[in-house]
Amino acid sequence: MKHWILVPVIALVVSGCGSEDNSSTTATLQLPEQSLSDSAAEPLPVSRDAVSYAQLWDGISPVTQTVQQQVSDEYWTEVSGAELNRGVALPLSQGGSLIRVAPRWNLDTGTPIKGESVVPSSIELRPVGDKQAQPNLVESMADADALATAGIDDGSSALVLSASLKPGAYRLKVNQSLMADAKYLVHVKEKHSPWTLSLASPARVAAEQTSLPVELTLSGSDDAEIVERTASLRLSTGENIELAFSGSEGQPTLAVSGQTLPLPGVAPDELVVTSLRRVDGQEVKRTVKTAVKRVSRTLSLAPQITSHWGRHTLESLELKVQASAQGRYQITLWLEGTDSSGNWAPAYQLQAARWLEPGQHAWQLPLVPDLLAKQGLTPPYRLATLTLTDQSRMAPLLEVSPQLVL
Repeated sequence: MKHWILVPVIALVVSGCGSEDNSSTTATLQLPEQSLSDSAAEPLPVSRDAVSYAQLWDGISPVTQTVQQQVSDEYWTEVSGAELNRGVALPLSQGGSLIRVAPRWNLDTGTPIKGESVVPSSIELRPVGDKQAQPNLVESMADADALATAGIDDGSSALVLSASLKPGAYRLKVNQSLMADAKYLVHVKEKHSPWTLSLASPARVAAEQTSLPVELTLSGSDDAEIVERTASLRLSTGENIELAFSGSEGQPTLAVSGQTLPLPGVAPDELVVTSLRRVDGQEVKRTVKTAVKRVSRTLSLAPQITSHWGRHTLESLELKVQASAQGRYQITLWLEGTDSSGNWAPAYQLQAARWLEPGQHAWQLPLVPDLLAKQGLTPPYRLATLTLTDQSRMAPLLEVSPQLVL
């Protein structure tokens, strides 16, 4: 059940008055570094009305994913129509794999162009060094129309390779005449392969940060030799930024070199890593991608939190914040109370949002004493978790679990 409370924007400070039982107490939060960003993207057009509501809390604390992990048994590469007509190298580590060739828009030619779909029968696959294609390497084919009926409607064509295909270096060539400047995605999926590439990376980073520590692991081998690896950050605007590797093989740092990143957009960016390694003489190629949210820290929280009491009832909390950019911000609190046995018990979750201009602000959060009374909870109360969010840029700013007695 949600209790809605409309909070006028001008109601910034509540002072104790009208009863001798009115009082205020101040507690101090332990907070991490909160350096504000010098600049931020323009906020989304959102409501400027202030709102606050409370709902019962089941005791399950929020868990924000700070590190994310993706695993890949596939790789892909973008090539031109001219390259496909000449032939492109494909390391294949097992039989039964799927190869998909899909036309993509080329926006670098002045006038956007998109190549035609590739006729599967025009595709030939041969081991590097062989002069003729080997038909028995392909088990089945599917053209663009067949894949469209299966929900893949991007003009793709596909080959399913024979289970008897021997691992090795192959060459994929298209005999159909293609526009030289057209772009194509060649996607190789090696399902059930013992070699998978794992990428662990931060889920979000500060907008000013130009390097990203990651972990890269190829399963199935402890001594794989790195032949080649590349990394790029595809921004939400579509721009592609190349990243340089440094540090150890398993825990490298990816860094932007020689350019300044633009301000982060609302959508996350995409980190793409491609690795070519040699395992027992066999080349294994994998591409893995993950989302990375770059965040401009536009709001910071002061460590002091003031509790306002009236007739032994906790009526409101007051926090001090500082904004470096205008926008709509949200504070979420998870509160606990004391049950009849003297133990901490979950009380309720309080969410409040309002528009803030740059500068310092006192933020008054009205509480709902009835929710505490209905659950049989009494003082002391405790702040279990607190989060800050920039709603107008869809950016998480802070999460702490202070277990702070109010």
